[in-house]
Amino acid sequence: MLSFEVHRQLADLIASVNRLTTAAADRAPAEEIALLADVAEANATDLASATGAELGNLMRHIWWIRKNHRAGRPEASDGDIADLRERDLIVAIDAVTAWSATFLSSALVEAVEGSWRAEQYDAAVRDAFVHLERRMRDLAAVEPREGLTGRRLVNRLLPTNGGAGHLGDQGLLGHLTDGEQGGARDLLNGAVSLFRNASAHRQTAYSRAEAEDVIHLVNLCLRLMDKYRRPDNGADPSHATADGSSPSSPSSTS
Repeated sequence: MLSFEVHRQLADLIASVNRLTTAAADRAPAEEIALLADVAEANATDLASATGAELGNLMRHIWWIRKNHRAGRPEASDGDIADLRERDLIVAIDAVTAWSATFLSSALVEAVEGSWRAEQYDAAVRDAFVHLERRMRDLAAVEPREGLTGRRLVNRLLPTNGGAGHLGDQGLLGHLTDGEQGGARDLLNGAVSLFRNASAHRQTAYSRAEAEDVIHLVNLCLRLMDKYRRPDNGADPSHATADGSSPSSPSSTS
């Protein structure tokens, strides 16, 4: 299930519950309430199925609104109307928020959460790349004092001169061909050269949507890092030059 589809389902649920509770508060006819309740229940069922959310109270309050209107006692559901508006929809929103977070590495979420909640989207992107570079340094056994960042760090981790692949068969895409291994390196280099460097050196004024896209790109890079392994020949990446090339090969620019 794509995240935009789930957010559309959430919007449909909020709209249908609002229509139902407004009609119930206005003491609309029981037949109208029943139709609106059917729509709200269907939307809640779709959302719960997509996210695994527990929306039992929401469904129960919708059921009671329908039942009390059919029984000619609409005022008996005033409490259900309040619960739907003040509690149940918040539970549904929180459930979708939690479900969406599962698309990202929990460590990445922790790294960007403070800036994101403060709506400092440039800072959130910088925090994401700080986390990615920390992960790459750990994998390549690079000491922070070496000061490797950006392309030089990527090329230390995935040097162009290595014979055996540095990205193993596990996880994303399984076994990668030599060309695909090079593509992974290019992806990392492109991400840090464009988004990491821009965020590090100037104000980029990311919108919320733009920052979210970049953070998901960082998450994809982290998935590739989960495939990392030491070369089969046992070579230590720290023996490469700072840009990842062998001592006899031309240096790349950072």
